[in-house]
Amino acid sequence: MLFLYVTASLLITLLGIMTAIHMMKDRIDKNHMKFMVLSMVISMSYGFTIGVLAGMIFNSSLLFSTFIACAVTTFISVTVCLKLHFHYLAAIESAFSGMMSAMMGTMMVDMLSLLDSYYFLISSVLVTILIVLLSMVDLYSLRYADVIKQFKLWLVLGICGVLAVVFFTFPSPSSITEDPESLDNQPEQHNHHH
Repeated sequence: MLFLYVTASLLITLLGIMTAIHMMKDRIDKNHMKFMVLSMVISMSYGFTIGVLAGMIFNSSLLFSTFIACAVTTFISVTVCLKLHFHYLAAIESAFSGMMSAMMGTMMVDMLSLLDSYYFLISSVLVTILIVLLSMVDLYSLRYADVIKQFKLWLVLGICGVLAVVFFTFPSPSSITEDPESLDNQPEQHNHHH
């Protein structure tokens, strides 16, 4: 349940940012540094979240979880950059930023217990959603700046509401600790009988 929830959250936010990019593509200045940074920030936030998720799913193999996280993050990074019509070097830079954060996510899970990793997962999902929502507001302000300024308070309240809904509906960590296969990464307890 936890992994489906996180995957659905990531797919919905990815759909949202890709829609915003598509709708504003005629207003995006391909040479403007802000949009290159936007693609890098999105890649890094998705990368860390996907890294933590892959590390939790494939917690018995750091190599496999890192490979999966890097591959998925690279695909997302390149897709976002190509949608923004950036130069291939910007897409490569964004992909490597995403891969680096994906590796950090998988390594964090490898160093921590799964329960501690669960809290990293919540945090990274919330940060990713926040970054995507703020990026969408920034993109839509290219065409609808007056409307966004007029409803700025409502936008802030809406973003806080979305984050609160995600936080309070996030599946409990009991789904992790009840699964015997997910306990492979837990510290072993040695019982010595004399």
